[in-house]
Amino acid sequence: MGNQILELICKWFIHTIPKYRKDWNDVVDFCNRYDREPSTYKSHFVKNTKIGVLFSDRWDWGFFGNLWIYMGMKGGWLKNYNIVRSESKKKNMKLLESCLTEEMKDEIKKFNK
Repeated sequence: MGNQILELICKWFIHTIPKYRKDWNDVVDFCNRYDREPSTYKSHFVKNTKIGVLFSDRWDWGFFGNLWIYMGMKGGWLKNYNIVRSESKKKNMKLLESCLTEEMKDEIKKFNK
């Protein structure tokens, strides 16, 4: 009974918001084309909506841990992390390449062939 109510609430939420409704229709279309069983509304809600992370049990952190993740995502930590990581990677690659001599580069090319 409780599971059916939760399914109805998730269904209502998915079909109310146009972006989530389109995502749901794309998933159902994909499943129909490849003879797969579509996921439940609850599963789709948790995995594919931004607010669904509050109800996820993926990390076993409970509601407040999930709230912490959600606030971090909304604050842009992942985008900031990716930018910093990319810049750091470029800088480190340049530094590493400047340390290598021509003989070392030739040896690496021979080794990779």
